[in-house]
Amino acid sequence: MADPKFPEFTFGTSLRWTGALGGVLSSPEKPDIEVHCPPQFCGGPADKWSPEDFFVGSLEMCLMMTFLYNCKRLGVEISSYESSAEGITRRVDKHYCFDEVNLRIRIQAPDERSAKRAERLIHNTERTCLVSQSVKCRLNVEAEVAVAD
Repeated sequence: MADPKFPEFTFGTSLRWTGALGGVLSSPEKPDIEVHCPPQFCGGPADKWSPEDFFVGSLEMCLMMTFLYNCKRLGVEISSYESSAEGITRRVDKHYCFDEVNLRIRIQAPDERSAKRAERLIHNTERTCLVSQSVKCRLNVEAEVAVAD
């Protein structure tokens, strides 16, 4: 149940079919994105974004942005952040769904103290990430935090 003490936010998009299995995704004040059905399910072009790409990417982006926001809020310094994500679909109860997403994160911090703080923070980020809290698939996060050379 929503907490009435906190504001609600709305995010909107629009989609226009462009033929075959593709379209253009739009949102006010943002560049349009050409989207297609993925090649795995319906033979769409491999060089175009699909809903499945966006699903995996939204988890990866939200975790990074939540972590960076919390670093800023708590004064945790980092030197770099990189990640890669892989979403795995499986047939469950007669339908395909994302069953798990594996996220690998590499963070470098300027010193040992910052590295320890960043490591604690990245392991708590999943619980405060809006997107990870909104999906039902397993999210496996593997984070490596090191002191920058």
